[in-house]
Amino acid sequence: MRILVAPDSFKGSLSAVEAARIMADAIRQELSQASVHAFPMADGGEGTVEAVLAGTGGRLVRLTATGPTGTPVRTFYGIIDHTTAIPIGGRRPDPARQADHHQQPVHQDHHEQTDQHEQNDLQGLHPSPSGTAVAVLETAAVAGLTMVPPEQRNPLLMTTFGLGECIRHALDHGIRRFLIGLGGSAANDGGLGMLQALGAAFYDPAGNRLPDFKPAIPAPTDLAPAGPAAMMDGRLHDPGAPQPGTVLEWMSRIARVDFSTLDPRLREADIVVASDVQSPLCGPQGASVVFGPQKGATPEQVRQLDEALASYAEQVERHLGRTFQHHPGAGAAGGLGFAFLCLGGRIESGARLIIEVSGLAGQLPHADWLITGEGRTDEQTLLGKLPVTLADMARAHGVRTILVSGSLTGDEQTLEKLYRRFDAVFAIPNRPMSLEEAMRDVRPLLKTTARNIARLIAASGP
Repeated sequence: MRILVAPDSFKGSLSAVEAARIMADAIRQELSQASVHAFPMADGGEGTVEAVLAGTGGRLVRLTATGPTGTPVRTFYGIIDHTTAIPIGGRRPDPARQADHHQQPVHQDHHEQTDQHEQNDLQGLHPSPSGTAVAVLETAAVAGLTMVPPEQRNPLLMTTFGLGECIRHALDHGIRRFLIGLGGSAANDGGLGMLQALGAAFYDPAGNRLPDFKPAIPAPTDLAPAGPAAMMDGRLHDPGAPQPGTVLEWMSRIARVDFSTLDPRLREADIVVASDVQSPLCGPQGASVVFGPQKGATPEQVRQLDEALASYAEQVERHLGRTFQHHPGAGAAGGLGFAFLCLGGRIESGARLIIEVSGLAGQLPHADWLITGEGRTDEQTLLGKLPVTLADMARAHGVRTILVSGSLTGDEQTLEKLYRRFDAVFAIPNRPMSLEEAMRDVRPLLKTTARNIARLIAASGP
């Protein structure tokens, strides 16, 4: 008997790697003769790098970059061999999607600290003639919402600059192929910070190049809003103008965009973005309206952010001569999807991409059972989340599938729909308990549930 164990993370309590290990060990305890294989999963959000490296035997690179609030943070990305990652590469970006990049150096005032630990991580990493190395990055690790304390969350002040620094770091070490997960972002800057870190230039009406969007650094006086103003706290301030130091102000000042200053190595890059978000950049289903509130935006800030992104996109698209803001996925990660499309990247289903890259897809035709899991199962699970994507792929091969959840919806209609996708669905709590208790005891609860599932499989016969 061949059993595949492929859970997502139980957010806030267990990583996908740990959940997969607990479940696989528990199943082996009851089914000693079974062939049990663990595949930690992700969908492009937090845990994507860990899941991909666990499935491919890649390596981790640590570095320091600009965090979501504009201050330096320790972060990481992964490196895998292209031969283990079938969906990556073999397809170059459409040159028409990029402005001509002149061979101009990128400004060098970015945070590029390299400590001894990082040096050790990068030993042996050199440009490869075959170009097989793939950098795996996750936005959540450098511009993630969980990196910001709840009381400090404000998408007007969050930047993606550090993600651009991580990409440049990989470019510096000869990597030209990228898999980038967009889930879990704290920012709503349309990828402005990332583009600046990669060399893109944005100019105000007076022809001055705007400084890098790092909100922790006070906004310069030349960014003071124009128009009728009153003196407040020693500087000009217009109550109706965008707030100084916020992404609203930066975007309101953009009069011209120049991508010719982008790092020229990006012309050689193949960028695949992992995201299951289908939102356009702006509008009722856009980045600000759909995801802004969970990042801390008030209703008024949501409106302002949506308008700012529309103005910003118009300027970028005017420069490129192409439209990307309406493309499905452009609104992912506060508009990072839009920025990557402008760089010639392509957006693919995060869940399916990780399933392919991890090697799980190649194992499904030979499996008898697939056991997946997640922290919370409700109607959102049915909207293309990882467990359902796995179940559909498994069903195509006649593989029976079980879902294990930290919290299972009590809605009967949703349950009925889940039963059409899964052979069985289990919740791990085994008694009345609070959320805090369930998260505290998640390891023994998950182990017990996995053992019970294994015993049922054993009792059902081959």
